[in-house]
Amino acid sequence: MEFDRSAKVAFNDVANDYDCYRPSYPDEAITAMVALSEIGPKSRLLEVGCGTGQATGPLAARGFEIDAVELGPNLAAVAIRKLALWPRVRVMVGAYEDYEPLAGDYDLIYSAQAFHWVDPSVRLQKSARLLRQKGCLALLYNFTPRVDGALAVLSDRLQKLDGNPVGTPHMSRDIDRWRVELSASGLFGNIAIYEYPWSRSYNAEAYQGLYRTYSDFQGLSTDLRAKTAEAIERTVDEAGGTLTRQYVCILIHARKVS
Repeated sequence: MEFDRSAKVAFNDVANDYDCYRPSYPDEAITAMVALSEIGPKSRLLEVGCGTGQATGPLAARGFEIDAVELGPNLAAVAIRKLALWPRVRVMVGAYEDYEPLAGDYDLIYSAQAFHWVDPSVRLQKSARLLRQKGCLALLYNFTPRVDGALAVLSDRLQKLDGNPVGTPHMSRDIDRWRVELSASGLFGNIAIYEYPWSRSYNAEAYQGLYRTYSDFQGLSTDLRAKTAEAIERTVDEAGGTLTRQYVCILIHARKVS
């Protein structure tokens, strides 16, 4: 799973939309990550690319000590405000590649929808170095496994506008890439993949907001942005005012090799 890594900073420009409209992660996936990692009240966690805290909040509410690193200052500012209730959570602005904690020995390093933005020559080596013996690495990703119904209608309309469909199911390909990278590194073992299907319903305003958080959308002209918003509103109205999008949350879990 590799993208134009220069696009990762685009999310910072839409921090409020990102916080309001980006999907979260099902509680069963978070619970499984905690159980598989065998972490408890005294465990130290490190989150890579916390965004506005979609995955941070559920773990903070469980009482964990969390250091979270976020490249975008606007995203981090939202996260800091949201997570202020939990004094054991610290959000730091910067790149994971540059992050050097005073003390490593994390019990779990996790990343939700962000680890592919980290330099591939650094991400696994650094994570292994910062983890304690037999510490764990966990990656969470939301995929859209299929595009059907109203979502298929919208996908067709948007592809005719700008060539970008609503969602292309690359789930199997991307999972395989992570499995291969983890295995080839020699740094992690006990690699396991878990799937958690869930769904979220959107009205027109919410789905327009979700689309504004996509880097592809941000690269469109003003005219195409307006036409995209119109296509979303038309499709959602035709569907009765609500569009339901199916997701599969993928948990990729591995343990550091001693």
